[in-house]
Amino acid sequence: MRLIANMLVIVLWYLILPSMALSCLVAAYRLLFHPLRKVPGPKLASMTGLYRFYYDIVKRGGYLEKLQRLHEIYGTSHITVVLRSEPEELSGPIVRVGPHEVPCHEFHSKPAEISFLL
Repeated sequence: MRLIANMLVIVLWYLILPSMALSCLVAAYRLLFHPLRKVPGPKLASMTGLYRFYYDIVKRGGYLEKLQRLHEIYGTSHITVVLRSEPEELSGPIVRVGPHEVPCHEFHSKPAEISFLL
């Protein structure tokens, strides 16, 4: 019985706690230092991809409806983007819905490579 308790302590100490610490560090980086940190959106979605998973799998396909509501909630934000040759002002509902995901709703321009200047 004591051997099992010791093994559980070892598993907890060497596997679970370091992975939880790493997850917390990654979440803190995504909130505080990530290049997309100034883009408005839910903080939970900024930290993890589980936000989309929840609405796609648990809510059985409710992600698109949630995405439309997020665009309505966070409204218009003005973010300067560079479209290869010239900077333009992107104004419209833009929301950070994942750690590396920022859909632009109603962005009217020629298709180009977009990089954010935040």
